[in-house]
Amino acid sequence: MIRPPVLASFIALALALSVVGCARGPLVAPEGTSPEVVDAWRRLNELRREAGLQAVPLDEDAGHGGALHARYLELNRRRVPREDPYSPHLQFFDYTPHEELPGRPGFTDEGREAARKSCLGYDGTARENVEAQVATFHHRMPLLSPGLQSVGMATRRSGDAVFHVIVVEIDGDDWAPFVYPVNGQQNVPLAFTTGENPEPRPVEWFNGYARGMAPRTGFPITIDFGEANVYGVEGSLQKADGTPVEAYATSVEMAFHTTGVILPRPVLEPNTSYVATFDATVVTYDGRYDRKESTRHRYTTTFRTGS
Repeated sequence: MIRPPVLASFIALALALSVVGCARGPLVAPEGTSPEVVDAWRRLNELRREAGLQAVPLDEDAGHGGALHARYLELNRRRVPREDPYSPHLQFFDYTPHEELPGRPGFTDEGREAARKSCLGYDGTARENVEAQVATFHHRMPLLSPGLQSVGMATRRSGDAVFHVIVVEIDGDDWAPFVYPVNGQQNVPLAFTTGENPEPRPVEWFNGYARGMAPRTGFPITIDFGEANVYGVEGSLQKADGTPVEAYATSVEMAFHTTGVILPRPVLEPNTSYVATFDATVVTYDGRYDRKESTRHRYTTTFRTGS
């Protein structure tokens, strides 16, 4: 798992959500791909299939760009005193790790392009990194996007450090609202991957914790509204027997479309069924700017946790 507080840093907010299409290829790993990367890619596609999403190919060129960026991160990391261990980037970098700066050791144009549309992780195996990213909010969204076309993956180790780079290619946003976990999903994990940056959980949840420490909280429930124009997103969580679960709900504009999340405050209970509900106002337009109507919509998912 990605260890706190050095979690995968935020997908470059423009995520450069790389609104560029990519041709579907056969789902065979490029020759010479490391077994660790192949295992992580297969795990990502397992998670996508469980959610009813299409598996995606492993893109060799994107993986090469990711490998270049992983090397750049290795060469440009810097050890600093842990005066603020809750700021994970500062333990290694004095700039955003979703960028490469000309003149720095290891700079390449390919690496910079990969950096701008990547999910990054700094711990565990490549497979564990994929699972950890999916147990967050911001980093889950591109990996489980209905519009994901392909990924490039690279892992680089240097002493006690590891750099995982997942380069995402997403085409547009023309999909119906997508909730995860999907309705009827089984064996859902129990907990949020602590340490995501930016931190999506409310600051008051950290009261009483030592500096640099964070509470364990429940596995997030997310919605990607795709092409829908929405506002007023609300969310709630309860057990299947109607018992309410304390949770925080919020929404974020991400690369021209809206995402929402329900963050349970307690870790979810094992072998338990839950019902999550999102409410949002969907706006339709006549032409480009003239609002036609606003309608309140509800999106519900029922899922069961694993042991």
